[in-house]
Amino acid sequence: MAVVEQMPEKLVLMYHSVASSDFSGVIGSFPISIERFSKQIQLLKRLDYKFKDVSELSTKTNPGEKHVFITSDDATNDWCKNALPLLEELDIPSHLGVIAGVWKKKPVYPMTHIIQIILATRPQSELKKLAVRLLKLISKSDIEFIKLHYYYEKDDVRKIIKGAANLVLPERLVTELIMPLTLKEKESLLVRFADLKSLKKFKSLTIGNHTCYHTTYGNSHGDYFSAEIEPWSTFFNKDKLTISSIFTLPIRARADSNLDSLKSTLKLNGYSAMFTGSGVWDGKSFIIPRIDAKKFEETFVRWHF
Repeated sequence: MAVVEQMPEKLVLMYHSVASSDFSGVIGSFPISIERFSKQIQLLKRLDYKFKDVSELSTKTNPGEKHVFITSDDATNDWCKNALPLLEELDIPSHLGVIAGVWKKKPVYPMTHIIQIILATRPQSELKKLAVRLLKLISKSDIEFIKLHYYYEKDDVRKIIKGAANLVLPERLVTELIMPLTLKEKESLLVRFADLKSLKKFKSLTIGNHTCYHTTYGNSHGDYFSAEIEPWSTFFNKDKLTISSIFTLPIRARADSNLDSLKSTLKLNGYSAMFTGSGVWDGKSFIIPRIDAKKFEETFVRWHF
């Protein structure tokens, strides 16, 4: 194992889905194993990183000291049943960006998660028909953007469905094209996300705003804040949960979509940081990129499982 020469003083890591033999990854996700997650934690310890709460993001490190922050998105059951108990056992703090809409009396489920389920359950023949319909509604430049964003998807049908539904088309239109959901798809949504009450038992957990409905961020900055970000706090009892001042942006409609207006609005409303994108944080900026769990080893070590 060879460690890269210059490890940063502050690492911000991003997780979504973690699978174990006791609780598999949620359907349609791309989980890492709990064994791999544990190895990543142990490696960070061997590299002398200190696990810190996100409230200490702006805290200066002492000479020779290194800090690492564990963050996760969406609050799917596999993360909450596999990773959070391990972190709690090890007394490691973590930040969880949650989607408030899934906890409404009449839940509103994120389109990105619905698409993941559909791609995992529907016959290829049906998916091809859906892709053809979507292609008729998007432009050539949209297709090129989709290819760049979903470069890791080798199947063109999956690529077009995910790209058109998640990045380009209005959610209302996509909903019309994919509905109705099958009984299996509905059942998968019902068990996909953690129960809000179950999160209260994790003392080392901080909850953050990941929007109300996980809608793709476009160009209507003011509307996005009032519809997706501002109402989020009304879903939570702050006396029983530790709430952070960090906003986690779901998906951006374009790689170059402007974040300046949203950044200013967040600051004016008391937010201390925004998680978005992938990469190594400079330790100072309000906008904080994170290192994806799947890129952990290739970014920092040469490690073969």
